[in-house]
Amino acid sequence: MHTTPRRLFPCILSRDPYRRVRVGMALLALLLMSSSALVMLFLHHPSANHHLDAVRWWAALSVGGLAVITLLIRTGWSERLRDPSLTLVQMAWTITSGAVAYVLAGEGRGVVPSVLAMILFFGALGLPPRQVVGIGLYAMAAFSVSVVVSPRFYAPRRSTSWMAPTQP
Repeated sequence: MHTTPRRLFPCILSRDPYRRVRVGMALLALLLMSSSALVMLFLHHPSANHHLDAVRWWAALSVGGLAVITLLIRTGWSERLRDPSLTLVQMAWTITSGAVAYVLAGEGRGVVPSVLAMILFFGALGLPPRQVVGIGLYAMAAFSVSVVVSPRFYAPRRSTSWMAPTQP
C-alpha cells in the first residue's frame, strides 16, 4: 500500500528533480485554474444567467490551455527554452483568462481579483524585476480593457445631478 504513491508520483511528476518542481508548480496552477472554472460554472447556474455557453467555453479554454502548458513541461519539451517552466506563458494565459472571467462573472466579479493576486504572487517569486513589471503592466492593461468591455458599465446610470429631470 505504501509503495503505490512512491511509484505513482515519479510517473506523474518526473524522476528529474528540476522537472519535478516545475511540473508540481504547473499542476498547482492547473488546480487553481480548475477551481476558478468550477466557481465560475457555479456562479452561472443555467437558471441564473444566459451566458452559460460562454462560461463553459471560457472554462474549457482556460483549463485546457494550462493543461497543454503542463504537458509541455512534463514531457520535457519546454527544457529547450530559456524559461523551461514557462512562467511568463502561464502568467499571461491566466491573466488573460482572468480578464475574460471578469467580463463574464456578472455580479460575482468580486471573486476574480483574488485569483489574479495569487497568480501574480506565485509567479513573481522567480522572475527578474523587469519581467515582474512587464507582467504587472500586462495585467493592468488586460483588466482595464475588461472593465471597459464589461456589460455592467453599459447599463444606464441614474443621474445624481440636481439639474436632471426627475421621474414622477
